[in-house]
Amino acid sequence: MHPEEPPAPAGPGPRADWEPPYPAHSSRFGSEVRDPVISYVACQSRSEDALREATNLLEQFLGRAEGPDFHERSAFRDEHGFVNEVFACYWLDRDRYDAWTTASGFAVWLHHPDRLASEVGVWQETILVSLDRLETIAGRPDYGIARAAANPGETTRAHAYFGSMRHRIGAAARAPLDTPLDTPLPHRPAAAGRPTHGFLLRVRPPANMAVIRSGQDWTAVGGDELRTYLDEVHPRLLEGMAFLRDQPAATGCLSCRFMTERGPDGGEASRSSGLAMFLSLRHLEEWSRGHPTHLAIFNSFWAMVRKHWDGRNLRLWHEVCVLREDNPDFVYVNCHEATGLLRWF
Repeated sequence: MHPEEPPAPAGPGPRADWEPPYPAHSSRFGSEVRDPVISYVACQSRSEDALREATNLLEQFLGRAEGPDFHERSAFRDEHGFVNEVFACYWLDRDRYDAWTTASGFAVWLHHPDRLASEVGVWQETILVSLDRLETIAGRPDYGIARAAANPGETTRAHAYFGSMRHRIGAAARAPLDTPLDTPLPHRPAAAGRPTHGFLLRVRPPANMAVIRSGQDWTAVGGDELRTYLDEVHPRLLEGMAFLRDQPAATGCLSCRFMTERGPDGGEASRSSGLAMFLSLRHLEEWSRGHPTHLAIFNSFWAMVRKHWDGRNLRLWHEVCVLREDNPDFVYVNCHEATGLLRWF
């Protein structure tokens, strides 16, 4: 996750004398960004050949008319041993997204009975982005939805302290954005043991669920700085992501995937990203503010910054969306029971 620095100023924004220790960009969008959509589309399988065939087909769908304005590809092996190939797809206009689902043939393919009998599971988690329920932070706006920002050269004071994430979300100034569900999470998921392979299942994500995609890019990092990142920072990040994945009752984290990003040729890039879903913004804040696994990430990152102050080539970013109650269902086709939200709702 993207490190945020204490202390947290009180009130709806940074205190008057707050000066961030480093510059960062927080996105604003122009009128050309209307009702944007972020859709995570993925295949999962234990069969390399079947997964490769399905992934190639997904790429073809995304390249057809009305396809996403941009998309990024990642992969991870989940706790059940399935490799998941994931496309994070961004449409800046919902009408174009709706047109793509039918014009590309993707919807027909996804709902075809053959999907239920194959060696591959397919999942699609789609977010209707409300700009007042979205925040981004990055050194430069060239990741995720920030690519479409109308203010690429501007920096913000509302960053680098605990609480700044909420300060960057417009709707959070008017409402607490709490979950309507009972918390904490049960230790046994309600849907545990339900058959999922061979079924198409829809899950309505709860209102105010917070989805964070956070990225780490060490493409430009070299020498001692790279060794410090790979030996001291990256392992703490892996531990934190594994804790969120494996301890939902303690964190309110419904799903956490830590992914290796792919380059244009499909090979591994020097980038990673975490995709996590929390019951609410408060649950995400509580983990990042005080849990030992996040503090370990935070402390190792700042130790690296102090050690390589003249380098600072590691690039970090994140985007957070807080879902509305009318968000569309997440769809899971022939997936195992621990995929995404399947085990909860």
